[in-house]
Amino acid sequence: MNVIGVNVDDGTERLLTTGNWSKILQVAWLSDNSGFIMAATERGQGALLWYVSYPGGNLRRLTNDSGNYPSNYNSISLTADSRTLIAARFELRTNLWAARLVIQPD
Repeated sequence: MNVIGVNVDDGTERLLTTGNWSKILQVAWLSDNSGFIMAATERGQGALLWYVSYPGGNLRRLTNDSGNYPSNYNSISLTADSRTLIAARFELRTNLWAARLVIQPD
């Protein structure tokens, strides 16, 4: 997968990202149009947040955690000046409890 920009005047398309993306979940443009933040999954990895410069297309990874930034929760949001980013991260936790079972005779 990749992100493609489309010129609304003439319909021409331009490749905005390159990479080994298995999923691109969400994109949020910076207010000055210098690039965008995307939640994307590389093959075999969890979804991370990336900065993609525009028009250059240079990538910079913003997160290094093992978390997941799901698209169905609108996980990326920027303030009007794009100086603050908020992202919802999904984390699955499982607890396993073990207890000794003691049965008393009647």
